[in-house]
Amino acid sequence: MSIVVENPNKPEMSLRPAGSPLVCVEYNPKDSHILVGGQYNGQVLYWDTRKGSQPVDMSLVEHSHRDPVYKVIWISSKTGTECFSASSDGQVSCISSVYHIISYHIISEIYNAPINKRT
Repeated sequence: MSIVVENPNKPEMSLRPAGSPLVCVEYNPKDSHILVGGQYNGQVLYWDTRKGSQPVDMSLVEHSHRDPVYKVIWISSKTGTECFSASSDGQVSCISSVYHIISYHIISEIYNAPINKRT
C-alpha cells in the first residue's frame, strides 16, 4: 500500500462523521480506499473514499460501545474486512465485515475489579 500526499497543506477529502466527533481512524492495509473509525458516542463507522466523505455504514447506537472508541485496528485476514474496536467502557468488539456492520458484537468485556490490599 502506498499513500501519495501531493499537497499536505490541502487535504483531498474531509471525512464527515455522523453526529459525533471522530476519535480514531485507520486505513485498511489491503485497500487504502477503505477506512474504519470510532466516534466519541461509541459508534464504529466505515468509509469508502471512492463514494465520498460520508460514512458508508455505521454500528447502531444500541449495539455500540457505551463510551468513546479510542482504538480501531484491522485484522490480518484473507478478506481484509474484519476489525476490532476498543473503548474505555471496557469492551473489545469485533466487526466481522465492515461491509455489514450489523454483525458487530462484543468479544470481551473488561471490568474494573476491586484490588485486594494486604495489610
